Amino acid sequence: MAPDLALRRVGRDSRILIGALPLILVPFGAATLLAVFQPIWPADFSDWRAWVDPGAWALAGVVAALAFYSGLSRVMNRWAASAPDSPENAIHDFYRAATVRRPRSRRLGALVRGFDLPGPPVRPVFNWLTAAAVPKLDSAKTLARYWRALLRGNPAVIHMVKVSDLKSESPLADVALARVTLRIAVRRKAAFYMALAAGALVAVLPFIVGAERLRDWDTPFWGVVVSAVGLGTGLAWLIAKMNKAHVDRREVTVHKLLVRHGHNWRLVSGEWESSDEADLEWLLKFKP
Repeated sequence: MAPDLALRRVGRDSRILIGALPLILVPFGAATLLAVFQPIWPADFSDWRAWVDPGAWALAGVVAALAFYSGLSRVMNRWAASAPDSPENAIHDFYRAATVRRPRSRRLGALVRGFDLPGPPVRPVFNWLTAAAVPKLDSAKTLARYWRALLRGNPAVIHMVKVSDLKSESPLADVALARVTLRIAVRRKAAFYMALAAGALVAVLPFIVGAERLRDWDTPFWGVVVSAVGLGTGLAWLIAKMNKAHVDRREVTVHKLLVRHGHNWRLVSGEWESSDEADLEWLLKFKP
């Protein structure tokens, strides 16, 4: 596990910042809707029912601002921590790069020490993961193909993988052992997207009906909008529950071994969990 001097330094992943582009539409879209659909301000300030429309209008603006700030902060924090200058950052960035819809082989290869491990990868034996027939992991492309086949091999389901807990220790100099708890959710793709579509349709229904028609019915437009968003969220959850869109949820703990080269930490093995990581008795022999 000596450092490989041929490895290049890995910096922050600038492609993460692309995720901030859709967020720019949030404040502009919200500002446009709030400006076009102005609330009816109360003529009688003592009537609380007259404040439903402007109150819901203000609530929608606050929610849009919080959503923009939260999303932008998440993207910037993820970008700032994408440089593998610590074992924790290396682990988080590796699983982020491995679990996207189309894993990038160049990024994955840069986060792994090398591809000189003997034999084919040890595939996880889980009935809710796809054990695809992937040959020996001898390049960055086969590594990306391995993770894509593992999580996307079954087109009927979606695997959502998130690092829920991470603990690391350094048993030797420039060597780190990480205990990673992965929270995995398996969803049926058709049922999940059906629930999302139904919830979204209910949420935008007030805009389809129109503000003038709702006000002709003596109904506060923005009050209906806020209610429709809440109702759409609940309906999406109910449809997903009834159609059993969520197949399985569980937490799995794996061990990952990392070595440091300069400022970067890299995983020794890029597979789910190698046999050397599952059984660490051999590492105890090197402890002082």
